[in-house]
Amino acid sequence: MAENNKISFDAIKQGVFAFLYHSPAKKGEYRWDAELCSASSSVGPSESENLGPPWLISKPVGIEESVQRYAPFKKKDLLRRFARLSFSPTLERIRQFANTYGHLGHPVALYYPDRVGEFLWSGESLQFWQKEIEEMSVLVKLWDLIQNEQAGALTKYIHWRTRPRGVWLEWPSGRKDLIASEELPEGRELLRHWKDGDIFKPTRYFLCDQINERLRGHVSPSILPFRDGEIYMFPDCLRSALYVLFALEVSGRTYAAIMCDGCGEYFVPEHRSDQKHCSHTCRNRKYYRKKIKGKGVQGKD
Repeated sequence: MAENNKISFDAIKQGVFAFLYHSPAKKGEYRWDAELCSASSSVGPSESENLGPPWLISKPVGIEESVQRYAPFKKKDLLRRFARLSFSPTLERIRQFANTYGHLGHPVALYYPDRVGEFLWSGESLQFWQKEIEEMSVLVKLWDLIQNEQAGALTKYIHWRTRPRGVWLEWPSGRKDLIASEELPEGRELLRHWKDGDIFKPTRYFLCDQINERLRGHVSPSILPFRDGEIYMFPDCLRSALYVLFALEVSGRTYAAIMCDGCGEYFVPEHRSDQKHCSHTCRNRKYYRKKIKGKGVQGKD
């Protein structure tokens, strides 16, 4: 595999979570194909959504391709950039995201049924991408509502019942996930700590449980001897890296991305949660606009 855009170790070693991920470097490398079929006779649970066309592919398996290395944990707002694909999860928007960051998880083996001796391909289905985008967007929405203490908005998702006592979450798609029920031993233990009608505690528990489930088996700890025995956690794919970023935010290790009052772009605050501007330039620009507005003067940037 050829490589370009090399990144120094110092550029990726920040925090306890760091790794390099490979993705096609050329623009337009990824494309959608509806003629390919899955080459696997038995599909595992992690591939259950990767069952039908169209498929997102790049090059045949075994063909050398130019790749670029990047550190996803250094990309500002990567988590919400992915979640915002839910506004319009079209083929083109997903393809553009993949052109920048690569495949989402673990591609499945594919082949053209009418081409004998043809190369195998690897790809991910549109259904797989759309499901991951929808779930991530809902989970990020729940977290934002918790952070802003918007109990009214959370009642659209969290529902209680009295007999048998329990609480569940309903996804926008209509799917229902049980959070706790007195009919189950672990549920009875949880319900002892929650009052009927409590919205925030069950939501936070559900959110953490969902993140943990997506990290389980996909993030590996390693001791780095050249870093004096520090323990780093290495995700196995972009999807896992996104949920590591989510876990860091929920655990308070990082701040949530917000919109800059100056330029309107999203950024991750570096020093304080109430930071409103992405840079000194934007802060000064906002101050200047406010100053000339107070004087009744029409100013320009």
